[in-house]
Amino acid sequence: MTGTPLPPQGEPRFPAFTAHPSDTARRQARAAAAALARHRTTHGSFPEPGLLAPGDLLPAPAGSLVFVDAASDLSRSPGFRLHTVPDLLNAIQEALGGHDPLQVEAEFEAAVRDTCWGALALTLTSRAPAPAAALRARLTTVLRCWRELAALRYVDHSPVPVPLDALITRRCAGLTAMWLPADATTGDPRHDLPAALDALDAADEETRTERSVRRLRELAATNPRIRHPGAVSAPDLLREELAALDQEEREALAAGDTSAALTVLHGADRHHDDTHHR
Repeated sequence: MTGTPLPPQGEPRFPAFTAHPSDTARRQARAAAAALARHRTTHGSFPEPGLLAPGDLLPAPAGSLVFVDAASDLSRSPGFRLHTVPDLLNAIQEALGGHDPLQVEAEFEAAVRDTCWGALALTLTSRAPAPAAALRARLTTVLRCWRELAALRYVDHSPVPVPLDALITRRCAGLTAMWLPADATTGDPRHDLPAALDALDAADEETRTERSVRRLRELAATNPRIRHPGAVSAPDLLREELAALDQEEREALAAGDTSAALTVLHGADRHHDDTHHR
């Protein structure tokens, strides 16, 4: 992998298997995964650059719908089911059952993160925590492809399509909330995200921990699924929870990953139940 970003070319292009309703897209993703796994077995790596050949990609005309959340994709409207990209990865991992799935995932990311569709899929649909370096690489490509991707409409948690800037702002709200002062936020993710990433990169470990504790306390106070917000918001408890995480999980939380933060809080919540209801 050279690491050189691939230049956008006119209309953004998406994997052909995503251009179907969800059930068909998942079936075709499995077929594509079988071919990619065979290539990986034969050549020792995935095809580069971009994983998929040009003939396996379709242009997305301006105004096309891109579905990024499986749970809310209940229609059969024409568009691109980007949320099936994790199904492609899962099927590749299953086909390469004798290989370390984390290594396969890392190789998959390296093969797609410099493509517009790959970086967008990794940013919006990846199920694994993203350390700061991985998040920066993904967002760097998304921002480079901004003009092309902004011509599309995105269906996320609501069936009402939203523009790219609203989608990315919402999905990266944790990053900007943790690392950009309110008076420094412009509302334009093309400015705010690089500034937040720079602030994160410049922070020492103690600052990252304190920002993470503050973020956890804010989420505990506002998330209705946390049953014992007072108990799980104790700063010393949260520092202990952070210390027990592996490095990638701590980095993901420091980068504003809300899913990683809620995993910590739900674990602490369950522990409180277990220790107080014996």
